[in-house]
Amino acid sequence: SWSSESDEMIPMWHMYAQQHAGVRISLKSNPFHIYHYTSKEFSKYFPNPNNVDLDTVIPMCDIANDYCIIPYKPNLQLFQIQYTDDHEKLFPRLKTFDNNHFSCELLGLGKHKNTSWEFQKEWRYSLLIIPFSLQYMYKIINLENSFLFLKLINEILNGTRAIPFDYYYMKISDYAFSNMQIVLGAKMSTNQKEFAKQIVSKYNPMATVTESILTNQIR
Repeated sequence: SWSSESDEMIPMWHMYAQQHAGVRISLKSNPFHIYHYTSKEFSKYFPNPNNVDLDTVIPMCDIANDYCIIPYKPNLQLFQIQYTDDHEKLFPRLKTFDNNHFSCELLGLGKHKNTSWEFQKEWRYSLLIIPFSLQYMYKIINLENSFLFLKLINEILNGTRAIPFDYYYMKISDYAFSNMQIVLGAKMSTNQKEFAKQIVSKYNPMATVTESILTNQIR
């Protein structure tokens, strides 16, 4: 999650940066590292009838695993949060059972927030992580085995087939990382500012570090 507001916002400092004692970080849009796979490397994981190379922001080991992360193509969609008080949008119905039919609507997840948060001007990237491999799904489709498909859905619904981690970390590209902009909180002590600068100097010496425009203006 990111904010499109370039000006500093006092509520954001208070909530997320230890009341002006933290830092504010800016990065370019879609800052993610791009992995390149030749057609030969790609074909080790999936059939590659067109003999094409692949660029992706997700390493192939996380596309072709016991889980799958999508989308994986470069330039993830960056979408603007919609603020609303509509309960159905804030808490969308995902699973629907209609007679013998089942559907699961995931595209509406994470798109809306209560109007109380509108000041954040939030934008998000979204990844869908599913607890089965694409190879397994292709196998079910090719076999036209409805039993295996229903078994898979039941395992997901009852929690016996789950994603094996709570957090997923994406690699930032060297270019985006080196162009990072860091604003020091207005209430940071002299020692805290010096320590922050030392950290930046050690791990990201190309980053730009500036003082908050609120320095000496916040009690």
